[in-house]
Amino acid sequence: MDFFGPMIVSFLLLIIFNSLAGVEAQGFSFCGDYNTTRSSYRRNLDSVLSSLPADIAGAGFFSSSAGQDPDRVTATALCRADVQSGDCRDCVGNATSELVAACPFNGEAISYRNLCVVRFSNRSIAGALAVSPGILLRNNENASDAQRFSRDLGSLLDDLRALAAGGGPLLKAAAGNRTTGPGNATVYALVQCTPDISAGDCDLCLLNATQRIPAFAPVGFRALFPSCNLRYEATPFFNLSRIQEVETLSVSPSQSPAGAPPPPSSPSPTPTQLTPGPQTGAPPPPPPGL
Repeated sequence: MDFFGPMIVSFLLLIIFNSLAGVEAQGFSFCGDYNTTRSSYRRNLDSVLSSLPADIAGAGFFSSSAGQDPDRVTATALCRADVQSGDCRDCVGNATSELVAACPFNGEAISYRNLCVVRFSNRSIAGALAVSPGILLRNNENASDAQRFSRDLGSLLDDLRALAAGGGPLLKAAAGNRTTGPGNATVYALVQCTPDISAGDCDLCLLNATQRIPAFAPVGFRALFPSCNLRYEATPFFNLSRIQEVETLSVSPSQSPAGAPPPPSSPSPTPTQLTPGPQTGAPPPPPPGL
């Protein structure tokens, strides 16, 4: 479950920022401990990473592998659900170049950027839940009414988590907003999982991210994990129409017979703005192992 294997249970980097502008352009990369100098491994790594920018399209997720064990390399790329295709490709291209330069012979590595996450490993990572290494970013300004803010935010994130986990094999994401606090302020949130993990693992990953939010209620927060990410802000930051467009693109014709509507048992999430719903209390303690 953990990115660097059983020797490291969890690795989280916490960064405090004054405003979103201070971290928009930053990228964070982590290189695993395992190293190899075999040229065949490096060739496979270069091959699989070079394919990512060109092949990622549509719903903004792509997974690829090259070579045979022990030099097999698997790589994944996930763009934020509201990112335009050109910006997605540019982000993935920059992230892959960064990983090749920083971790040329490492067995696994990951690059977190504002618009995308790129990851590679010498083991099978497709469809596997991973919550480490992770990054937590929080604003240093706190809500004036922390209790009410946390309650309303928790309700919003519960709804979005259910929508994202209920997504299909090409997109698991949801965004929305909720009114909260004095003066009817609004909080905006976006959650997303890599679409190759199961609904249960998506729910678990996002629950883990939600439980990292400090009790003193910062007005902005981001949790970045290999398998999922969460972000909320006091100002709008996502492109809802693009998310809806990506959702449409993610519906594969092969999912239902020609001319037939999709089955009601597996609807796609509708990432529309959410109206205030039932209020929820504080989340339970983090699940064991996360």
